[in-house]
Amino acid sequence: MGGFQGLQSLSPDKEMKIPKLWHSSLLVTSLITLNLSFNFLTKVVTAYLFGAGWEVDVYLIALAVPLFIRTVCYDAIGAVIIPLMYELKSSGPVEKLQNLKITVVSVTSIVSGVILLLGVLVNREIVLTISPGLVGARADLAAELTQILMISTSIFLVTGVFIVFLYFERRFLYPHLVILIQPILIITFGFLFTPVWGIKSLAIGQLVGSVIQALILIPFSQQGLIKSGLVRFEKTFMYRFLKQTPLAAISLLPLPFVPIVDRYFTSSFPEGSVSYISYSWTITVAISAVM
Repeated sequence: MGGFQGLQSLSPDKEMKIPKLWHSSLLVTSLITLNLSFNFLTKVVTAYLFGAGWEVDVYLIALAVPLFIRTVCYDAIGAVIIPLMYELKSSGPVEKLQNLKITVVSVTSIVSGVILLLGVLVNREIVLTISPGLVGARADLAAELTQILMISTSIFLVTGVFIVFLYFERRFLYPHLVILIQPILIITFGFLFTPVWGIKSLAIGQLVGSVIQALILIPFSQQGLIKSGLVRFEKTFMYRFLKQTPLAAISLLPLPFVPIVDRYFTSSFPEGSVSYISYSWTITVAISAVM
């Protein structure tokens, strides 16, 4: 009875918020599960198409740094700008919130440009730094794959900012569905183009997925972002963003850094070692997520 009386005492607004909260929580949980399932499926398809050989080893080595950058930067940006956006929404005019968004997009675009240049200019140096055991044609292939994957990562970081904006507005369904485009295209390109491109088909699928995500998501989420005579670049927001984001990134480093350490040591191991460790880690993460 006490619980029922407690519910009766809720105001109409609070009564409305309870089902909305449950609906949002269920939706987000379902979408995250769907996303994890597709990411797991890409690993299954990779194992089906290529097994555990030197090609997969090279691909996983090439994926390590782009994935590290993507994970740390995206999570750090979200951890910093969402509290800033709530702060401005509750205490400042709409103009300041819009200015913050423009500032974050501008700074992230510059960082993404730097990542793109690194991928184009020093891809081989990146590969040899994290995998001293790679030599010859395998190192060349890893450098080529790293270049493709770094370009993909640079595109995703800009797209990821707009995903965070949509999350802030509690629009969860659309960005999560758009995120699924990339694993779907990796799987599709793997099945269609492996006979032609080999393991590069997976990297190209990821790049094409990133481009399509950007083309779909950015125009949709920037509606109302720029209004004539309203938005201007804010140095104050830029300083706060640049000050807090590296600190957030440092706090996120340990777990995403593990695959890079693995690649450094296993690149000198017998053929297939990187693949077996990666597959084992994938299965472990999948079991942990289910439990």
